[in-house]
Amino acid sequence: MTLSEFLTLVLLLFPGILLSLILMATFAAGG
Repeated sequence: MTLSEFLTLVLLLFPGILLSLILMATFAAGG
């Protein structure tokens, strides 16, 4: 895997990772 392929993968996955982190933080704070 080249660097550009890795960066593309990160950019594609980042929103989902960010969303799951926000959800986990919300549940941790609310629960």
